[in-house]
Amino acid sequence: MSISTNIDGSVGGGANQLLDLLSLVSNPAIYEAKIKSLQAAIAENKKYVEAVAPVSEILDLREKVKADKAVSTTALAEAKVKADGLVKTAQDNANAIITEANTKASQLVAEAQAATDDAKTVQAEARKKITDATKAKADSDALNESLKLQLSALDKEREQAATALQKAEDLKADLIAKHTAFIKSL
Repeated sequence: MSISTNIDGSVGGGANQLLDLLSLVSNPAIYEAKIKSLQAAIAENKKYVEAVAPVSEILDLREKVKADKAVSTTALAEAKVKADGLVKTAQDNANAIITEANTKASQLVAEAQAATDDAKTVQAEARKKITDATKAKADSDALNESLKLQLSALDKEREQAATALQKAEDLKADLIAKHTAFIKSL
């Protein structure tokens, strides 16, 4: 079974997919924390916009926020569905790997007990396991770097959200200034 997309929706491939999924299963709290942080920032931004704008602007802004919220809700739901699918696939793969590993371990124990004179074969298998473990370590290091890049991308998105909030605040201040000037001109 192969996985065709990473957690961020990009096309995946190569030997790191299984380790990417295993890492996601072992750290779902990190993903959930990032989603909650984004939701909290959205809620906070909405509260400030609604609390400061004049009533006529609030109605216009609410309509825009509803539209943006619908788009965000859809995107969030799609991301959650993708993440849930990836988590389930990773769990299924992990269970299959554990079952396969347990089966292989049982076979190795039975073979060792039945054929103690076959030490050279067991030694060759042990060397292979060491090579696999070394490869797994290298794959784990690569996965760690990939997660760091994803966290960096999340930080950039957070900065973009802050910039958007500042633009909204600037627009609000400009509208208030125009509204005040209009009232003074009456």
